[in-house]
Amino acid sequence: MLYQVHHLGYDVISGRDEMYFSGYIKFLVVNIIPTLNSKVQSS
Repeated sequence: MLYQVHHLGYDVISGRDEMYFSGYIKFLVVNIIPTLNSKVQSS
């Protein structure tokens, strides 16, 4: 999983495919937003 994320980030940096970029952003949003929400609720 970690390798896939790293590879995805590499594709974004190399700019080979915009689909990878949009997919990467969605991946970050889906994983970060719940984390932020849980931190806000706990504090």
